[in-house]
Parts: sequence; structure tokens; C-alpha cells
Amino acid sequence: MCVLLVLHCAIGLAAAQVARRKGLNFSRWLTWGLIGGTPALVAALLSQEKQP
Repeated sequence: MCVLLVLHCAIGLAAAQVARRKGLNFSRWLTWGLIGGTPALVAALLSQEKQP
């Protein structure tokens, strides 16, 4: 059970990192990633880069 929780949090952090590289808000995506896990990572991967 603990391994799944750690994996879920790692996926949430990965979603936030992907979003940050695309110019999106890191803390917002970290929150969504920790709540949503894998769906948040998929959403971050599919999101478009922020225009300057």
C-alpha cells in the first residue's frame, strides 16, 4: 500500500514537472497531480505550451 502511495506522488510530481517545462503553473499542477495521479500526468502531457 505504501509503495502505491509513493508511486502516486511521484507521478503527480512528474505531471507538475512536465507542466513547468511547458510554462504552466507548477504549484497548481502539483496539486492536481497529487490528487489525480496518472490522469493529471496525461493531461499535462497533452496540454499546450503557454504563449509568451
